[in-house]
Formats: sequence, structure tokens, C-alpha cells
Amino acid sequence: MSFPADRYVGSLSLTDASDAVPTRKMLHITGQVQDARLDSVGGAEVAVMELMGDDYTAPKSAELLDAIQTTDQEGHFAVDVWVEPKHDILVVARKTGLALGWEYIYREHPLMAQPYTSFTANIVLCPPGGIAGRLVDSEGHEVADADIQAVPQIRNGGKAVYGPKDWLSKITDAQGRFVFDQLPVEATVRFFVKASGRDIAYIFPPGQFQGNACEGYRVDWEDVELKLPPAATLRGRVLDKTTDRGIRGLRLMLSTDQSRRSEWRFRPLELISDTEGAFEVQSVPPGRHTLQLVSERTDWVARHVPIEIREQEKTVNVSVQAEKGIPLEVLVRDRTTGRALPEITVHVDDREHDEQQDILMQRGETDANGIAKLHMPRGQYKMHAWGGNYNAGFKGIPLIVTGPQTTPVEITVTPQLPLVRGTVVDTQGQPAEDVRVMVGLGQTVLTDKQGRFAARQNPLYASNLVVVQDVERDLAGATFFYDAVRELRVVLKPSSSIRGRVTDDMGRGIAGARVSLQLGRRRRGGGRDIHGVVHLPGTRTDAQGYYELTTVVPLEGVADHYLLTYESAEFGSSDHVLDDPMTPGEAAVLPNIQLMPLDAHLSGVVLDQNNHPVPGKPVFVGNNAGGFPDKRATCTDEQGQFRVNRLPAGPVSVQVDFGQGNDAAYVFAHSGDHVTIKLGQHFTNFVPRDSLVGGSLPDLRTLEIGFDARRIRNKKVLVVFVDYGKRASQIAIRQLQRFSREFRHQNVAIVCIQVAPADEDELRQWKRQNKITLPIDVLPGHGVPAGIPLLQESSGIMSALRQPWGVRSLPWVVLTDEHQQIVATGVNVGRVLTLVQEQGRAPSPLQSLRRRR
Repeated sequence: MSFPADRYVGSLSLTDASDAVPTRKMLHITGQVQDARLDSVGGAEVAVMELMGDDYTAPKSAELLDAIQTTDQEGHFAVDVWVEPKHDILVVARKTGLALGWEYIYREHPLMAQPYTSFTANIVLCPPGGIAGRLVDSEGHEVADADIQAVPQIRNGGKAVYGPKDWLSKITDAQGRFVFDQLPVEATVRFFVKASGRDIAYIFPPGQFQGNACEGYRVDWEDVELKLPPAATLRGRVLDKTTDRGIRGLRLMLSTDQSRRSEWRFRPLELISDTEGAFEVQSVPPGRHTLQLVSERTDWVARHVPIEIREQEKTVNVSVQAEKGIPLEVLVRDRTTGRALPEITVHVDDREHDEQQDILMQRGETDANGIAKLHMPRGQYKMHAWGGNYNAGFKGIPLIVTGPQTTPVEITVTPQLPLVRGTVVDTQGQPAEDVRVMVGLGQTVLTDKQGRFAARQNPLYASNLVVVQDVERDLAGATFFYDAVRELRVVLKPSSSIRGRVTDDMGRGIAGARVSLQLGRRRRGGGRDIHGVVHLPGTRTDAQGYYELTTVVPLEGVADHYLLTYESAEFGSSDHVLDDPMTPGEAAVLPNIQLMPLDAHLSGVVLDQNNHPVPGKPVFVGNNAGGFPDKRATCTDEQGQFRVNRLPAGPVSVQVDFGQGNDAAYVFAHSGDHVTIKLGQHFTNFVPRDSLVGGSLPDLRTLEIGFDARRIRNKKVLVVFVDYGKRASQIAIRQLQRFSREFRHQNVAIVCIQVAPADEDELRQWKRQNKITLPIDVLPGHGVPAGIPLLQESSGIMSALRQPWGVRSLPWVVLTDEHQQIVATGVNVGRVLTLVQEQGRAPSPLQSLRRRR
């Protein structure tokens, strides 16, 4: 007997497949493959994949849509594919000696889908990283000939890459070892592991928030050990509840809880019952699992079967009691218009409480006439309906099925937000056809021949801003609304552009950096704030780090700022707010944006209340030295230790687990530290043993900046060492300016000191351009000798400041109390005001930590 669906041999109906063909639509996909220097990559292989399944009714997978393409000498490719309307598309490229690269074309989620039939997927292949390890069984013996599939994911919110499977799969050797050497260094990886003779594909890390990247493994790890769980055989039958006879050909799915309660996770497995209704699954791991009937177009229904497999069990027997359901035809209408609604999910179940697993459940989707066809046996149920902008409510709608005839049911759902409707016209007042309309954080649509549009807002993040772009004519328009019930009129006008450059800390351009753009406005109305936010198409920098964002709405009334975000695989993220007025038809030129190198780390150990190491705790390390929050995740090992690499130098926050109880912690530290964290510590600064905390403030007069000691008499002192030419210091100076009034109210004297050699005229000009009135003292110097880089001169000054002031990175903060006793060093400038306020209320948590040491 062979029972998993991928091994089942028999006569299966092909009705579903043939019926699905007419629903497919053709997409034209073009693009270019380049390397990290943006040189063309000829001869690269390109695969176009369709994402299938939802891990609820079918396992997630990726299906190759067309033959593998090969780029030409300029790296270009083009392909036409037929796809289901709501399936995401994944375009993956590879070339020997480079890492895999990919782009997603979002089509499943209506608020992310783009209304086009032609797409451009430009893919950058970066230098490759590797990850290696070995597979052992539950007794520690090496496992050969196992299939290891890597599932990479870029940390900045990207979706998982499920294929092509043969590009992402390896077979373990005789020692159980495997190596992947074509992965992006910024990616984290999960593994799907299927050993010979086992039906289950296990997910590693096996538990949620595990692995040295928390939910995955870092690409730079070479000794990953994957340990297979002890396994049991699951045997069962699908039986007719009334006759106790086996039922052939029903599709089942075995799945496990994906939450933190699950010790061993695995990919959902499809099964087909044989002629006697029997099925068998080899190597099911210990834990709580669920078996459910998922066959479509059948009137058989069955309760979910909870399965619990204990550690030592070898065989578990179950039965699925199926019965004929009574047909239900559920008509879903819009409560406000009475219109029948297609593509609405209808869910019916008899769940009595959240923990109940043995439920009767059916789920379907309404057709073009707004009707969902389901089957349920006699009984009392609750119906839920949702989809797009509609939701029937959390509690559900009561339903009683009495039968035996088809039961017609009509339910109404209320729009969460009204549709935003309007007309787009050009400068002559003529309708603008086929122009892109973006409604807040909701849908993106195209106008029709009359220039009209109708689109949904995001029900979770309402935004009252509409932006229109006509790229071909370089026109743009925007409007801000209070009431979406009224029709809008958007007039296209000449657009502007935004230009700039992204560099490293040495002033060298960064090629291929991703530049994202967000337009925003905030107005007050009716006693509450009404927000307007729209994400606009972004771009990448060229080979010299330059970028240009075209067809943007000028800041001249409708919106008040642009937020630009900058990301690169080898550098920390940063952002910039543009709020100066813009002239239509002209470019706004931004200052260079420096990204910080990811060459720092943080390590530590997590202890419980009894000072015992705590293994398996998720640890999240945050850093916003570049102005944009950047977070890394890991998990403590068996000794309670952790290490996080690829951090920008500077202050960091460290969060252990979640919440503020005694099983979690939240502390502040600095890159390069080795921190000892005790669970229960919250909003506490880690103080290294060689810290200046507790000592007296060094004499500022020794810095030869003409300092007058009367500035700090009987005051708390905040000394901040900066280099205004560096991005992190620029952000710190702006924060000091923003908080200067609050600092004065807290009796804090600010001493801001420019460390690196600087031209005073250029410094005054920079302060004027950035509206900085805060005094900045400049360390005296003898200029920069010819041929010696500024960075080298700065390094010498930094070394001179390290011992008396503890300076480890710039910006560097030293905070004292009124008696000039140091209470904090090296913290983020944004945290200083909180520390000052804490001083006024109670003894500083830093001093308390020092006393405990």
C-alpha cells in the first residue's frame, strides 16, 4: 500500500484541472539580470514560478510555468506565461559564481496586486554566501541520501522562495553533510528535510523562534546540525459513518500546529484513501497534529481528527468518520447595495471554543453570482464570511441545517470602508485613460476610458490620500479627502522628480541600493487626526550610487512630506524626510545618504532568576544608528548564549522573548559588548565593567575647545561627540535640536563636540541648511596632511578620546547628574531624554545595575 498523495496511483478525475484552464490569464514578463556592480549577467538561467497552496487546504509549493530561460549578452530575458488570477509569481535567476536572486510579482493579495498584464523583473545577483551542516537521526547517527531543500527569505519582509526545487535542494552524503553555496548573504534559511523511507518533510528549525536567526538559520553558518525526530507510523481508515465501510479516493491532509506549542513542525502532507478507505504515513513526529478531509466537489464531510503522538509510540491508529452532507447554497450580498458578491470566502463550523480541534468545518468561495456551495450534515453551526473589503463580523452568523434538501441561505456583509471613486482628468480637463491610481495603502487600479476609477482602501490602515501617475506623459496628481462617499476629481499636472546618491562611510557610491518612496500628509478633522499615506514605486541606485525617482507629485499643498528609505544587502538601512516645497517640472536634489557598514556584532548570555542559563529563548537586537529601525534575531543555544553579527556600530536594544514579565527582558547595550541578561530586567542599560559610569566627568577644558565651566554649573551634563559628516551623527544632532527645549526644562546642559577635522564655514553652512541652532564645538586640529584620508585622521582622534571618554563609536553620549557624576555612556540619543526623566523620578536604573555588579 502506498498512501501519500504524491505516490498514489489510480484513476483520478481531471475535472478540476481542465476547468481551471480557462481562468488563467497571460502575463508578459521581461527583465534584466545584473550583478552587484550592475554589470549585465549574460547566460544566467531564469525560472518563472507560480506559487500554489496555502498550507490550509493544500501545501505551499512553486510550479515552473515555462521552460528555463537564458539571458542574452546584455542580461535581458522575456517570457509569456499563463497563470491563475490570484497566484503570486516568483522570478528566480542564477549564474555560477553568484548568489541566487529573485523578484516577486504580487497578485494574490488584492491590496498588493498591480493591475497590469506586463511586468518588469530586474534581478540583482550578489556575491554568494554559503551554509553547511549535517543531518543526524534521533540517536545521533549520520543520515545519508536525505533530500534537504533550502527555503531562503530576505529578512526585510520578503516572502519565502520555494523553488525551483532542484536549484535549492541537496542530497546528504555518506556523513550526512550538505552544502549550499549560492545563497544571498542577507538571507535567512529554513530547511525542508525528507529522509529516505519517510513520508514527512520536516521543517527546520523544528520550533517557532528557533535557529540562530530565529525562525531560520544565517547564511554564514557552516556547522548547522539538523536532528530528525523519533518517528511513529500513522495508520487509519476513512469510514462511512452509517455503514462503517471504507471510502475510496478521498483527499486528506495531515498537518501540525505551527505555533510555539509545537515541538516538531512539518510540511502539510496530502493523503488519498485507497479502495478500502485505508491510509498510512511513515515517520510522523511526536506532538499534536490534525487530520482533516479536504476533498473538493464531494458531498462527504468529516470532523477534524486530533492526533497526539507520544515520544515512545511506534504505531498510532485513527479513523475518520465521514458522512454525506446536505447541500448548502450561501448567497452573500452587500448590506448597503444588495449586490451579490463574488470571491467572498464562506466558512462554516461548529466550534464551541478556541481550543476545540474535533470540529466539522467547510469552506468555499462565492462564484460570479455570489453563491458558495458547501455540504454540512444536520446540526447547528456558525457562518463567517470575509473577503476584500467585507467581513461578516467576529462572532459569526447562526445557522441550522435540517435537510435533506438543498438549504438556501442568504447573508449580508458590510463594507469595512466605502469604495473610493473618482475621475482623473489632464490639464485640458479631458479624461485620462489607463493611468495608475493608488488609494492610500489600499488598491492600485487603472482608470477606464472615461478616466473613472473605483478602489478599496486598506481596512486595517485607512489612508485618505489618493495619488495618480501618468508615467508616459510625466504627469502626476493627488488629492486628500475627508469623506470617501463623495466622488473625487484628480487633475494631472507636470510632475517633479527626486534625485540623490547613496554612499558608504568613505563617500563611495553604493550600486544597486533599493530606494523606497512614501508620500504622506496629516490633517486634523472632526476631533481626530486624518492620515494620508501612499507607497509609491521605488528604484535602485546605478553603478555610482545615483538614483532618480520620476513622476512624483510636487509638495505644494496636497501632501507635506516624502519619506525615502534606503536598503542594501551589505549595509544598514537609513531614511530621509523631504519636506521642502518642490517646483513642478524640476528635480529636488537630496544630500548624499550614507549607509553604515554591517561590521559589528553583539554577544551575550541569558540567565533565569537563579542565574542558570536559559536555552531556546528568542533574542531580537535592534539598531537605528542609520535613522531607520534595523532588527536582527537569533535564539540562545544550549548554554543560554547568543551572538548576532552584521550590525552597524553603535547603541542597540536587546529584547529577550516577549512581554514585560519575569520570563522576558529588554535592555540597552552597545555593539561589541558581551552582555549578561537576567530575565525580568526591563528598560535597563547594560554597563560594561570598564565603563565610566559612576565616575566623575572628565574636565572638558582639556579638549581645548574654549569651554566655559559656568555652562554646566549645577546642571546635568550631556556630552555628545559627533562627526557631522557621517549619517549617524547627523541624525543625532537633529535629535538634540528637536529635544533641546525638553532638555532645558530638565536642567540639562548640552555640549556637542565635532570630533573630526572640519571646515568651520562648511559646518556653519550645514547647520543653516538643516536649521540647527545648537552650538557645536570643534576639536582643534592642524588640518589634514596631504595624502592622508580624513577617516585616518578621525581614527587617530578617536584613539585619543577612547581612554578618558570611553568613546567607541560616533555619535557617543556621556550623561551626568547635577553633581557631574556619570550615569550613562554610549546610549542612543533618542533614549537620553527618557533617562533624564527617570533620574528626576527615582535612582537611575544604570546606577542600580552598577550597584548590583
